[in-house]
Amino acid sequence: MTTTVAPAAGTGRADVARWLQRYGVYVALLALLAFNLAFTANFLSVANLRTQLVQAAPVCIVALGMALVIGTEGVDLSVGAVMALAAAVVLISSDLEELVEGADRVVVLRAGAVVGELVGDDVSEHAIMAAIAAEAADD
Repeated sequence: MTTTVAPAAGTGRADVARWLQRYGVYVALLALLAFNLAFTANFLSVANLRTQLVQAAPVCIVALGMALVIGTEGVDLSVGAVMALAAAVVLISSDLEELVEGADRVVVLRAGAVVGELVGDDVSEHAIMAAIAAEAADD
């Protein structure tokens, strides 16, 4: 003999609330993506993806780190302050013309190591390319 138990009144609303608690972030993310796909002209362009990876990713990583520190009941605001200062004084670019126009000192890095440094009047597209090429020839 099989018995069935009728669900309690209001279970539907509780199920929806539980589902939203569990998957609401993903629904919101999909809604944001759909909105940007519909109303932002160059949302799926390679240039926009590159911009997001180069400019937004470091901020997201620091924000996640800060959330972890605060979530574990520690408060460390120095990470955010250092990140803000670093963003104000460091220009990261692969556009040589932009570097020459906006920088007084250029440091060429490869795998996190300094392979060349140009200061003042030495900063030019040709000098930057020479520093990159000289190190590439050594590899």
